Amino acid sequence: MTVPENSPTTEKVLSQPMGTSTENTSGMKEKAVVPPEIMKWNWGAFLLGWLWGLPNRSYIPLYGLLYLPLSFVISIVSSGIKSLGILLTIILYIGLLAFMVFSGIKGNEWAWRNMKWADVESFRKVQQGWAWAALISFVLIVIMIIMSVFVFAFFSLLFHDSPS
Repeated sequence: MTVPENSPTTEKVLSQPMGTSTENTSGMKEKAVVPPEIMKWNWGAFLLGWLWGLPNRSYIPLYGLLYLPLSFVISIVSSGIKSLGILLTIILYIGLLAFMVFSGIKGNEWAWRNMKWADVESFRKVQQGWAWAALISFVLIVIMIIMSVFVFAFFSLLFHDSPS
């Protein structure tokens, strides 16, 4: 069967740039063609890591869980040498930050390739929900840290032994 040269189907195909497709290939792993309009920063992957990764079937952020046991190992190994412990901890947290940035950059691509999505718009809505969850989590954590500092300062002043 041949398609006439001036048919709407031929015009649609010819108007697309080479290598692109309007077909939804989400969920096809490495074979998926990631739409350029979703190749943006992903706040959910950046701030929530594995909590974002599991529901999005993107398991690379699970590697972020290794940082907690690594920090314990570093504290045990370097317990006798304080400067080594500080250096290794700084290197560990720089690595964690780099991994978080990597997750933020690649998050949308991972989620598109690993899950079947109805369309780009539904993908964006779900990822926007994750962005809001990440923002709310971040704000709550900052509030809890500030409250902890104030509580610690209050009890330090309350129970501080004053010289007589």
